[in-house]
Amino acid sequence: MELDKDTLKKELTDVIKAESSDYIKAQLKEHLDTAIAEVKKSFAAPDPAIEQAKKDALKFKSFGEQASAIWKFRNSGGRDRDNRLAYLDQHGQLQNLDNVKALVEGTDSTGGFLVFPQYDADIKYVALEQSIIRPNGPTIIPMKSDTLLIPRIDETSHASTVYGGFVGYWTGEGATMTEANPKWGNCQLSAHKLAFWTRASNELLADNAVGLEAFLRPRVAETLAWFEDIAFVQGAGGGQPLGILNAPCLISVTRKNTSHVVPMDILKMYTEVLPASRDKIVWLLNHEVLMDLLTSTVEPYPMTYATTPAYSATPWFQANLVDPVKKTILGRPYFVSEKMSGLGDAGDIGCFDLSYYLIGERQPLTIDASTHVYFTSDYTAWRFVERIDGQPWLQSALTPYKGSDTLSPFVSLSAAS
Repeated sequence: MELDKDTLKKELTDVIKAESSDYIKAQLKEHLDTAIAEVKKSFAAPDPAIEQAKKDALKFKSFGEQASAIWKFRNSGGRDRDNRLAYLDQHGQLQNLDNVKALVEGTDSTGGFLVFPQYDADIKYVALEQSIIRPNGPTIIPMKSDTLLIPRIDETSHASTVYGGFVGYWTGEGATMTEANPKWGNCQLSAHKLAFWTRASNELLADNAVGLEAFLRPRVAETLAWFEDIAFVQGAGGGQPLGILNAPCLISVTRKNTSHVVPMDILKMYTEVLPASRDKIVWLLNHEVLMDLLTSTVEPYPMTYATTPAYSATPWFQANLVDPVKKTILGRPYFVSEKMSGLGDAGDIGCFDLSYYLIGERQPLTIDASTHVYFTSDYTAWRFVERIDGQPWLQSALTPYKGSDTLSPFVSLSAAS
């Protein structure tokens, strides 16, 4: 959302009258919320043809029945056709089955058959139970084109301005104010294809849609959750999402012990989280870190002004920081995941406000089948595709008005030195 010159001057005048940065924060939040709402409203508009296809698909009794119809269509070269099926091309556009080329190899990479809502919802529900990132507050935005620009504030420091260029002045009545030019940038979401394969014996297809469904649905959900989370955490960008651990705004805190995670690491990470994010963060950690959290009794620095550290027989983490029953660290939930780096590597533990991570959803889940890839072993190959992206919203960590430590919604621990 752009602000015209007159509106901007009026708001700056109001800022000075308010004599408080709280006004700036409230106004900026209103502008950002409005901009995001408009983007979501614009790109959430349903495709009428696809919506009608979804309604037609309600006649499928199960996901297994739909999968069987796809197999019959592919196995017959398109002759055995079920009009309840809907095919999406690589751009997410609905295609008439008459125009769908049934390749001999059965490896058409341009699209797939739409997994209809009632089954897609079941799959996503199971996937959410296996996921870490999606259930914990990322900003999810529907995409109606292959790319989508999301407005964001372009700022690195609060030393002289706030929120990308807002400036407040103490000035006399009628005095001229210096014009400010807040910097607004864009975060670009680009749809990337996540495709995965599995195979099922043809015995499951022999008048047994129930068996096919029992085999496929949980595996699809678990695979979807697995590879999404890896990308959202570790993704390098460029053909895949940019993960949190590679975010340009990530703060990497230097660890105090080269081979372990100690209490001072936890406290230091927590203090470098944006103040507004501290009540929203989740902790993610590798399973190798968990033993340190529950048993560490050694401190590299004393927690008092004593000249030597005071060691305790009670694990310091367990007594003061970590609640293994409630699964919290400093009052915020923690999740153990092998998708975080191994103990001693950069990113083996971190705390993140996931509302600053954007997930763009371009194409719903599609499914296709090949009866030829595993022809000699009597298996059918099943391919699933979705098109999504993930991007951190902030461009850099922030230098506060006072103090030298930078702040960010994403903070992790450095590699062992």
